[in-house]
Amino acid sequence: MRYIIKSLVIIVSLLFSLSCTNIEDDGSRGFYSKATVIGDSENGYYCFLNHGGYVFTRDSNLKGVERGYFSFSYSESDWAQTPQGVKYIDNAHVQPFNKYCIYRVTNPISVDNENSQLVINNNKNVIPELWGLSGYCGYVDLNMNIAAFNQISGEEVNADINLIYNPDKQNNDTLLFQLYCNPNVPSNWNKVSNTYGDISCDISSLSDLKQWKDSVVIVVETEDMKRHSTKISKQDFYKPSLK
Repeated sequence: MRYIIKSLVIIVSLLFSLSCTNIEDDGSRGFYSKATVIGDSENGYYCFLNHGGYVFTRDSNLKGVERGYFSFSYSESDWAQTPQGVKYIDNAHVQPFNKYCIYRVTNPISVDNENSQLVINNNKNVIPELWGLSGYCGYVDLNMNIAAFNQISGEEVNADINLIYNPDKQNNDTLLFQLYCNPNVPSNWNKVSNTYGDISCDISSLSDLKQWKDSVVIVVETEDMKRHSTKISKQDFYKPSLK
């Protein structure tokens, strides 16, 4: 019993000590999020967050970046408001979480495109490990093996990843893709491991493919006939706009 009382005294003492400590809030804030980026080095970059809202920055490391997972650092005083009453964060510090968090961007290929046959008939395609699928702001993100790593030399080579669709086999509530992955591993690499990350597919070109319903299921099928799916809003076919 005395040990229980002693423990309670220690806990109460710690809580009292913390309550008496005056910790000043300097207004610094931060968070992580996936985002679609538009803009340029002259006028700045607008980072449209997956779940709504946007952040403005002039960080030059976003040059040429369309999509990724970023850290956002700002101060409470950086909150601003557009003339239309939309709140946003102005002049934040934005950087990718790591080098793999700047997503490579691919485009969907129709089976009617001659390039689709080059992908389909490539005997180096493998069944990929697809771990996650999500769609926002004009893109579908696939979390999977995106590169091969040479454990001996430290070299890395990107996989060729493509989503192919048949325009005649689409429904207005479902968008069906076939996933092809060519790991591009050189024949003289003997000890290889996979590098995992995200790759983004720009689906904005498919916004007029059908009269899409308000909610659309995106299905990605791999060669082993497994189906991976995610649900998006009809508006997620469109990239963000400053207008």
